[in-house]
Amino acid sequence: KKILEELLAQESEKVTKLVYALFKLILESKYFYEVFQEQYPELINIH
Repeated sequence: KKILEELLAQESEKVTKLVYALFKLILESKYFYEVFQEQYPELINIH
């Protein structure tokens, strides 16, 4: 039973990393950047 729990924990960690990677990819996309720039130009000008 404990082995199964450890396997599930590892799997959920992989899923979390995958979701994070996808989210990061979306954030870095040109479309998102353009929308973000329209909404919050003052934040982008800081960088």
